[in-house]
Amino acid sequence: MQLREVSVGSAFRYAGREWILLDRRSDRHLCISAAGEGARQFDPGIKARFDQAAAGAWLNGEYYEALLSGGASAADFTPMVLNLANGGVGDVVYALHVGLLSWRQWLHYAPMIPPIWRWQWTCSLSDGIRGTGLRCMAGSGANGYSYYPPNHPDPIMRPAVSLLSGTVVEQ
Repeated sequence: MQLREVSVGSAFRYAGREWILLDRRSDRHLCISAAGEGARQFDPGIKARFDQAAAGAWLNGEYYEALLSGGASAADFTPMVLNLANGGVGDVVYALHVGLLSWRQWLHYAPMIPPIWRWQWTCSLSDGIRGTGLRCMAGSGANGYSYYPPNHPDPIMRPAVSLLSGTVVEQ
């Protein structure tokens, strides 16, 4: 079946992994991994911008290559729209295959995201008394958020992708 036939909020399989369809925008379909990808630092050198951090390099390198090895086609991906502004306001388009949801996206899509009871990185900066860090979501995102410095080892990655509506998936 094609991704356009999957209902928003439903699970499907693609490239050997389970995903949740969060949104349809024209021919772009925003999806999030149903599972986390293990605890890892956002960036050991404490870079807090996704497009400059180790997290972005890993997701668009090793993780993306694993998706391709699992049956994904590079032609199925559309550039991710990442919300990198402070506090989660303002979309920026980067030519990335894999990204993370922003804090505001987590809040918006929380009812559709299966909970994982671990802190999960977002791509939203958070300026606070402890300096610049990143907001992390708990559970499905409806359960609160916290601040972590980019070199904190505990939060997990929960990849998000933007796929074309004609992408062949399994349900």
